[in-house]
Amino acid sequence: MTEDSNVMDRLLAAIVAGDLDGVRACFTPDGEVWHGYDCIAHDVNGFVASVKGVAAAGIELRYDDVRRHPTPTGFVQQHLLVTPDAEGGYSAKPCCVVVELKDGRIHRALEYLDRTGVVKSLTVPMVTPGL
Repeated sequence: MTEDSNVMDRLLAAIVAGDLDGVRACFTPDGEVWHGYDCIAHDVNGFVASVKGVAAAGIELRYDDVRRHPTPTGFVQQHLLVTPDAEGGYSAKPCCVVVELKDGRIHRALEYLDRTGVVKSLTVPMVTPGL
């Protein structure tokens, strides 16, 4: 993709590793993350706090089937957010993030996560069905 989309690679790696400083470094100081499921925009501190909660709970995350499409102000990313499930396999939720960049960092991320469209698999990496 583009050099600018590498910030998203760094963000996903930092989230998976629970690297809170790494997460923070991917955003502009006034950056925000908006979630379509609750229609709330979180500032960087709020987003970092949510990542900290996931890390503290020991939730193992994966980002599979990542696809990016450039836009005039950044890019759109589609992916599967994957976690282990109680049956010994994996559950994934389709996600789309519209990212606006500023000075090579994320200024705004609009996340649309399908919380009901769960895809199951016994193995990873997973691929989005039907695409």
